[in-house]
Amino acid sequence: MTISLDEFRRRAPQDRSADRLTQVRHLEQEAVRAQALTGSESWDWFLRYVEAQIKAAEGLSEHHKGKAAEMVLIDEAKARHHAVLCTAAQVRAQTLRDVLMMPKWLIEQGEHGKRLVEGIESDVA
Repeated sequence: MTISLDEFRRRAPQDRSADRLTQVRHLEQEAVRAQALTGSESWDWFLRYVEAQIKAAEGLSEHHKGKAAEMVLIDEAKARHHAVLCTAAQVRAQTLRDVLMMPKWLIEQGEHGKRLVEGIESDVA
């Protein structure tokens, strides 16, 4: 199908904005990962896995949100069911975001504990 130059120009900004949105989302995800970065290769696989699970939960949330919106006038019980599933998926995504930060927290707490033990040992000695 051939399109006119005017049609191409009308479509082009939308395509660029969609690409830009994808880039911004990618940067946002990397920012979260950078916050949780531990410097340990052992956690890299874990972080990638959790990030994938967050994306899946967000996608499931959007799916159920759409289904709830579709069903609201047709079948109120099904709409409520999908709304509950949407909320559950959102909670799962937030829980996974919290889990994503756990490696960093564990390392920080381990270092803090190590300093406390060293302080106690120096007081005892």
